[in-house]
Amino acid sequence: MYYVIFVGSGNETKIEQIIRRVTADGLCRECFHPVRHLKKKIQGAWTNVYSKLIPGYVFVESGDIFALHQAIIRTPGYKKILRSVNEDGSFDFCALSPDEVHWLHAISGLPQEEAADTAPASHTSASGSAAVVDAASAVGQAAGAYADTAPDASHAHPAPTTPASTPVIIELSQVGFDENDKVVILSGPLKGREALVKKINLHRRTADIEVPFMDRRLTLSLGIEIIAKPEAQS
Repeated sequence: MYYVIFVGSGNETKIEQIIRRVTADGLCRECFHPVRHLKKKIQGAWTNVYSKLIPGYVFVESGDIFALHQAIIRTPGYKKILRSVNEDGSFDFCALSPDEVHWLHAISGLPQEEAADTAPASHTSASGSAAVVDAASAVGQAAGAYADTAPDASHAHPAPTTPASTPVIIELSQVGFDENDKVVILSGPLKGREALVKKINLHRRTADIEVPFMDRRLTLSLGIEIIAKPEAQS
């Protein structure tokens, strides 16, 4: 099952490296933060820019989230796995639903696997409700605030590199126009997933998608590339 860890913006790669180092084999099958490939106009030229999809959050896949929690609880920079609190004082680590896993895999190119049981894992909280994160609002605020701003130096780089911990890249979708000058998605992660798209902004080279996430609808901006334009009318 997949879970979401809050680590704070700027700490994603560092925490991923630590998690991989301190966890036993098989305890953490995947650990990543999605990065979106965008086109940004800089000094009149379209430039490749890479920015975090949801800054401050890391996705992990684990079959034993409590063992993973215990393994990383003292990791510098680790804050908490997103969870909800119950009336009896216990808490549930919030696993992604099959629909959430499906769109995450679909747009990021991760292999699609048969959906596992996503029932929340329950545990008695030792620190009470004050330590419990409202998963929906926490992730929604981070993604919403970031999606509406241009990538800055702390979240983007002008050219791809090979970091020690390679992020999952959401590549550009290529768009063109049909005979009626209607925008169509020709290839890329959004091809065949047009139902997710709510708005295409040709000027900014972005496509806004709406996806289910932590019991709410989340809007995210992904990059597009125009590879064909309507012919000029004579």
